[in-house]
Amino acid sequence: MNVRDREDAVVARLHSLAPSLDGEPDPAFQARTRARLVAMAAVRAPEPAPASGLQRILAVRAPTARRSGGASGSPPAWPAQRWP
Repeated sequence: MNVRDREDAVVARLHSLAPSLDGEPDPAFQARTRARLVAMAAVRAPEPAPASGLQRILAVRAPTARRSGGASGSPPAWPAQRWP
């Protein structure tokens, strides 16, 4: 038996050990993966409801109202920085 015959025997044995590794995934693996993905999608948090026009306007105006103290006369959310 020469080297070429031994290599052919090893390749043939490897092919006999893994006949389903011809590029197609194992059906059991596919089923487990699909079940896992479905379970992960089921526990994912839903998308938040889209903001209405009024909510978008209030979200833009709210930070400026806090910084300037707002109409209620409350102090600003942070003090103005003074430069020497």
